[in-house]
Amino acid sequence: MNYNGTRQVGGGRRPSVACWGSALLGLLVALAGGCDWIDGIEPGGGGGGGAVGNEAWGPGDYPPELRAERYLEIEGVDGQDGLVRQYKVHVPPSYDPSVPTPLVFCMHGLAQTPVLFCVNGAEWPEKSDEEGFILVMPLGYESSWNAGVCCGGASEAKLDDVALVRAILAEVQTHLNVDGRRVYATGLSNGGFMSYRLACEATDLFAAIAPNSALIGLNGIGTGTNPEDSDFFACEPSRPIPVFDSHGTADPIVDYSFKAASLERMRTLNGCSATTRPAVAPVSAGDTTCVSYEGCPPGGEITACAVEGGGHCWFGGDDCGTGAGFLGQIFVGNNSDTLRTTDEAWRFLERHSLPR
Repeated sequence: MNYNGTRQVGGGRRPSVACWGSALLGLLVALAGGCDWIDGIEPGGGGGGGAVGNEAWGPGDYPPELRAERYLEIEGVDGQDGLVRQYKVHVPPSYDPSVPTPLVFCMHGLAQTPVLFCVNGAEWPEKSDEEGFILVMPLGYESSWNAGVCCGGASEAKLDDVALVRAILAEVQTHLNVDGRRVYATGLSNGGFMSYRLACEATDLFAAIAPNSALIGLNGIGTGTNPEDSDFFACEPSRPIPVFDSHGTADPIVDYSFKAASLERMRTLNGCSATTRPAVAPVSAGDTTCVSYEGCPPGGEITACAVEGGGHCWFGGDDCGTGAGFLGQIFVGNNSDTLRTTDEAWRFLERHSLPR
């Protein structure tokens, strides 16, 4: 692994944001000041100290400057066509190397970056500091993930982003004391699709997922940027996996009408009944209705929240998770009066761990 945020196999430079992504989200990226080249980055670790080899990390940001488009690098991962891939890590102030610590993967949306979504939009580092979990924020190829039919360059190139996440986790575990039974995935839009794919193909690693404005991106579902030529044909988790799903009923990008099929598939795979009841957490309130499926086996809870009139939004933040400030919400639709996705996603995730 290399900490130079610009080194690439074969030379050349790469943009920090893929401006050729979704036109709508691409505009948001431009508004937020994305599309800069990330050159001249020096190695470094959290708090200004460099981390080399398998050196232990302490609290801080890796690399430094959390809000800068600077990244750690990992290479030699299967299924990447020789690409060097990038990610950030945030370690909370309460981290104790003698105590196994939960870890959350935050997956950004199409045409976003970890800075735009995870840091600025959803404020996951603040939640990490409050709750004491490690936060890992990968950067997608051309700012996209191969989550099947969604989305962009990663889906078209059929990159193995599940293998990438596995490799990043293995690398992080050489530096930090990760609680291997409490590793989670969450994300918005394309990042939510990716969370679902991890639930289908990496249940040996992930204890629970919290996708937002997303579906299970199986080939042929009728939506996505690559709807008929993806490499995702079957969702076959090795065990039931807890899911917290949130979605706006007026989402202009990932139509809510597709949601029922994804929830039905996960319900069936987890062995839950078709009957739902009002969720205990989060409770329905205001514009948000939350239900849980009955009859789920231990470790198979499925809770879904629908925001009436809600848009393509990571609910609760001023910019709907776009990272584009107050202008972000203008382009993706309505926010929620009551649901705060980051808070409720963590409350759900932290209740679950891998079976022994």
